[in-house]
Amino acid sequence: MREAVRRDFAQVVSTFLSHGPTALFNWALEALQYKSKDVLAALLQHGWNINKPRAETTQPLLGYQSDLLPGYAVKDEEMTLWLLDNGADPNAQSYVDVTTLSWAVEEAPISTIKLLLARATTPGLARPSEKA
Repeated sequence: MREAVRRDFAQVVSTFLSHGPTALFNWALEALQYKSKDVLAALLQHGWNINKPRAETTQPLLGYQSDLLPGYAVKDEEMTLWLLDNGADPNAQSYVDVTTLSWAVEEAPISTIKLLLARATTPGLARPSEKA
């Protein structure tokens, strides 16, 4: 499955997922890293919630931060746009009240911040996180 995600082989991924979706967020992270948009679309078709955080202290995929992927989506305007066009909410909050916009203000190029603000339903949530 990992190789199919990396190569953006959505049909192969869909076949695997048809046998029962597991760890969709983990596969979405892998797809994000390799810019596998067709695989991300397949994950959405198989029930992955694009706005659900991986864990209580993390962001949904659009604002996801880790040591391996520090602000990856918001640092890539093309991926940010794809995620927004496919339902990602820049105002989606982690369980600790941090939004993607908060992270973007710290990590993203100004063009991506403008893109997120244009799509945000409540731009006031774009305050910097306490980490800033």
